Amino acid sequence: TVTQLLKMHMKGVDESESDTENTVRSPNILTYNTLLSIHAKNNDKVLLNSVLDEVKQVGLSLNIVSFNTLLSMHANNNDKKAVNKILSGMKQVLFILIIIII
Repeated sequence: TVTQLLKMHMKGVDESESDTENTVRSPNILTYNTLLSIHAKNNDKVLLNSVLDEVKQVGLSLNIVSFNTLLSMHANNNDKKAVNKILSGMKQVLFILIIIII
């Protein structure tokens, strides 16, 4: 799957370690946003939701790119309920950021 391919490509040599020691870099939100984008373009809600579950499982937070990808897919499908749910999630993230800043 695309997820497995991306994880394979995350393998590399960490410059802080010896040249012979390979390490696996953890996927970051950019990695997951790429997967979300691929699945959104394919309108594959099952795989998209599995990526969202994995993002939560590893403790990452969605960012504006993530939200925009989700909004675009659901808006293109005229799924008003999903769009409203995503907008609600965006408001929660914004509220938390405001509290942190203050």
